[in-house]
Amino acid sequence: MNILPVWIEETRVNANDSDFEGKWKATRILQVMQEVGNRHAIQLGVGFKNLIQFNQAWVLSRLRIRFLDFPGIDEQIKIQTWPKGIQQKIFFDRHFKMSNSNGQTIALASAAYLLIDFEARKMLRPSALNVQLPENSEMSAIDEQLEKIPVPDQLDEQMRVKATYSTLDVMGHVNNTRYLEWIGDCFTVEHYKTHKLEWVQINYANEIKPGEEISLSSGSLNNDAFTRVITGNNLTAGNRAFEAMINWSPRN
Repeated sequence: MNILPVWIEETRVNANDSDFEGKWKATRILQVMQEVGNRHAIQLGVGFKNLIQFNQAWVLSRLRIRFLDFPGIDEQIKIQTWPKGIQQKIFFDRHFKMSNSNGQTIALASAAYLLIDFEARKMLRPSALNVQLPENSEMSAIDEQLEKIPVPDQLDEQMRVKATYSTLDVMGHVNNTRYLEWIGDCFTVEHYKTHKLEWVQINYANEIKPGEEISLSSGSLNNDAFTRVITGNNLTAGNRAFEAMINWSPRN
């Protein structure tokens, strides 16, 4: 089998994945990116079934995604994804680019994955992976480091959610795309009518297990009306599940 350093797929925007304006939901964009990334991992020999034989698995640690446009129902979309070496000595970097049928870029993303011991849920060194991944060192969708997120002192609780059956994935914990869905639900429909989502970064701190309850709180960053920081505190486990920063622009 030829190893493909860059993986390309095409898909179409379905009505079921669109919002009240007929535009692709941000959560679905992230889901598609990760589905395509998973299939590339399989082609590279590092998919879930490959790694679980060695008691290893991938977990998403940090993510930044920029939204340049939100395509509408039935639009054809091309997705490109590629690994991009090791960042900060521990993260396996993977980048994504989405474009429409006209070649216009609609979304860009950078994701930092950790290799973990599946049973112990402990991080492994990159050298524990027994497969050599393509470097693609000159290719960047987002040329930014995924740094820590500054959390304001003042945060207001927006809602509480629980890890139920529909939120879980093959790892037995809440799927990382569900976090973006919860973050998006911290804003009203009226907010979406008057603002465009520009970008979001999520730093995943601790996994959320079945039955655990999460409190989502939000606050402005440096009095910036268009940038919010959202935290997810696990009320059951007593730890921080995630931190996120989300940026909006006013609609004309």
